[in-house]
Amino acid sequence: MPAKFPKWRGDGTFSIELLLSMAEPPPGEILDIWLHEWSQRNGTWVRSWQGAAGKIVAKDTLQLLEAFQREPYRVASSEPFMVIRLDGTTSAPFWKDWLARLVKEVTAEFPGLTFVKARDVEDEAKESA
Repeated sequence: MPAKFPKWRGDGTFSIELLLSMAEPPPGEILDIWLHEWSQRNGTWVRSWQGAAGKIVAKDTLQLLEAFQREPYRVASSEPFMVIRLDGTTSAPFWKDWLARLVKEVTAEFPGLTFVKARDVEDEAKESA
């Protein structure tokens, strides 16, 4: 049974949006800069897995641009949310891990933002029709 989320396009890619409620929203330009800097700092992510005794038993090296076509970016929205878009690649390894890390870190950096949900982005052709 194919996954319901995200909806993969015919070319094997997908796009999702993260909706964040805004009690005290940062100016959009500040979030744009933060997303770019976050992507630069975290483009390569080395994760360590610990065993029962706290000893590192394995390491993964993840690349942001293997999972996504570009850095996460803010999109304009008429909704009362700050919206960040992620455009997945055809293989999109570990995209959920990256999503979880981004949500954790953006809400820690901007306490006025609260994660609401992730949603599919419909094909651009459908949006403009």
